[in-house]
Amino acid sequence: MFATPASADLMVCGSLTSCSYSLDTFIGSGTPPAGPYGSITITQNGANVDVSVTLSSGNYFAVTGAGEAILWDFSGDPAVTVQLTGTSVGNFTLDPNAGHQDGSGEWNYGMICSACGVGGSAPHIGTLTFTIDNATLAMFIKNGNLNNFASDICLGFTERGGCLVTGDVLATLDNPTAVPEPASMLLLGVGLVATGFVRRKKSAARG
Repeated sequence: MFATPASADLMVCGSLTSCSYSLDTFIGSGTPPAGPYGSITITQNGANVDVSVTLSSGNYFAVTGAGEAILWDFSGDPAVTVQLTGTSVGNFTLDPNAGHQDGSGEWNYGMICSACGVGGSAPHIGTLTFTIDNATLAMFIKNGNLNNFASDICLGFTERGGCLVTGDVLATLDNPTAVPEPASMLLLGVGLVATGFVRRKKSAARG
């Protein structure tokens, strides 16, 4: 069963080259440590999208059944292929039919941490990087619960006590600081030049 696309998509990313999100809203049971617990960055790279999930110190991907290392939706629910990169190679597996994931709702896709320990046990992995082939930032949408992304995380891990809590963490869009597409930059540059020209003409007329 696939997620139902929400009416409010992530259009803010559609005209940018990169968007960042904070993993900062814990929806499991128990009292988590103070967040944020990590970040998710999606970056347009030619015809593909690079995805990076980086967890803060003391937090690791968990395997609890509450979710997956990252969950996301695409408009139109197309078939996707991904390429793991860096240290993620061999540690994660694409789930093309993520479905219902605890309190975060229904999702189209997910990445399962196949090398992580169950319930936050060793081995501990806190970084995931991969490329989604033939994708754009404009394809990302919120799920039916209006969530951007979700990640199943072991929070507040210590060698003596293990995970303080485990469960899904939702992602909030940071203030966009990404660079606009080249076409947008060109239009901005033309506008600035035109403004400067008009001001010079007015100054000359006054003189």
